[in-house]
Amino acid sequence: VAVLALGYGGGKGAFQTMAKNYGVKVSDEEAERIKCGYREANMHITEFWYALERAAISAVRNPSSTTSAGPIRFRQNGSFLWCRLPSGRVLCYPYPRIEPVMTPWGQMKDALTYMFEDPLTKKWVRGSTYGGSLAENVTQAVARAILSEAMLRLEDAGYPITIHVHDEVVCELMEEHLEMGFGLEEMIEIMIHPPVWAKDLPLAAEGWMSKRYQK
Repeated sequence: VAVLALGYGGGKGAFQTMAKNYGVKVSDEEAERIKCGYREANMHITEFWYALERAAISAVRNPSSTTSAGPIRFRQNGSFLWCRLPSGRVLCYPYPRIEPVMTPWGQMKDALTYMFEDPLTKKWVRGSTYGGSLAENVTQAVARAILSEAMLRLEDAGYPITIHVHDEVVCELMEEHLEMGFGLEEMIEIMIHPPVWAKDLPLAAEGWMSKRYQK
């Protein structure tokens, strides 16, 4: 619960919401202690949130300059803030501004705001973001790049991909595939091969073989 709820800057409220979904019951005091313990044990993750936030805000305040948070690059060009990932792919934040916003804990602070489409009304609205949310954007985008490259390698190796679900790839193998040596171990080896833009990235995968797809 802590890893799922706190990895992108969530506090005790986020922990309690996730805990409820998993049937875990703790007091607010205990949730706050767990939050602090998570951040102390994962200081590199915590600093990454703040580094991303600082870099994004600095890029908006200094248009046409490039700012960095580790391997992540930010640059405002015209009406868009671009976030360049290690793969070369970019994320786009339209019409960025730095504006004072009220934090959930009642503190005013300068934050990055940008325009996006509200998923319910389908109208363009302005909203704010923060370091933890930027870290989630970056992490999910990098994960997508890793998975998509692995899928291309699997197909090149002759593994027929039927569907992919979140971080899973499902291949439908026939008896003749198995007779030719296709199998789970080779699939895993193909999937954990790091991309050229992240040669030192540690990757792991696991899977199963079944007559039916299952969660």
